[in-house]
Amino acid sequence: MTNLSTSAAKMLAFIESHPGATTQQITRGLKMANSTVRAHAAMLKMHGYIERGEEIQAHYTATGKKDEARTIREQAEPSDPVVVALMQAVRAMVAIKEGHDR
Repeated sequence: MTNLSTSAAKMLAFIESHPGATTQQITRGLKMANSTVRAHAAMLKMHGYIERGEEIQAHYTATGKKDEARTIREQAEPSDPVVVALMQAVRAMVAIKEGHDR
């Protein structure tokens, strides 16, 4: 599973909704720097999320692999109820400890 930045995830969503989008179209559509689009495109292609056409002007198409991707924010927000409860307990213990140290 690849961890996507928020901007890479947005770019993947853009390509999914605009099959065959060029680098220039992605740059304009997402208001991203050309270098950022190219870097994200290289990473997304390397991990199999998009395919690049062989034309002189690159056209990108999503491969459908997005279901496996998680953004950094999704990784930071646990969904397992046990993990959530454990994190709440740790936060409570830290707050108690900080209160005693004052």
